[in-house]
Amino acid sequence: LANGRWFSRRTFLPAFKIDRTEVSNAAYARFAAMASVTGFAMPIYPTNRELEAAGRGDFPVSGISWHEASAYCRWLGKSLPSSQEWQKASRGGIVLRDGAPNLHPRRNAPWWPPKDVSKANINAGGVTGPTSIRETERDVGPYDVIGQAGNVQEWTNSSRTATDAIARGGDWQ
Repeated sequence: LANGRWFSRRTFLPAFKIDRTEVSNAAYARFAAMASVTGFAMPIYPTNRELEAAGRGDFPVSGISWHEASAYCRWLGKSLPSSQEWQKASRGGIVLRDGAPNLHPRRNAPWWPPKDVSKANINAGGVTGPTSIRETERDVGPYDVIGQAGNVQEWTNSSRTATDAIARGGDWQ
């Protein structure tokens, strides 16, 4: 807020690529198999009712630190997206890739409006934990990136301070 009013700014972002889905446990397991060299092992998931399936191969890896997520990306020759890149993937740009103007560039969820929380796996309405990365296809934004509003939080390479990395989206981490 500035003087009691919301303000926004436009930021130019050079072209970037972002994965379409969250990283699955199965994908991360290939990296974690080298734990004796890297020091980064698979996370140990709690066994409570909400998280009983969280370790399945098709579920998003969660409970890893920013350092682990960043190392995994580097191992693949990639990097974590900046917070601004993550938001653009979720909201779209001023102009969408088909050339049409983005009617909702400040949307709070990739599929908003209308507000329909049933599209995202969030801790509401009886949802009891993370779900498969394939089950979040209704949680899709203008650039076909899925699972950004719900499921688990995702690290970015942006930070507020030297020790405060920014995580986006999700509801279960």
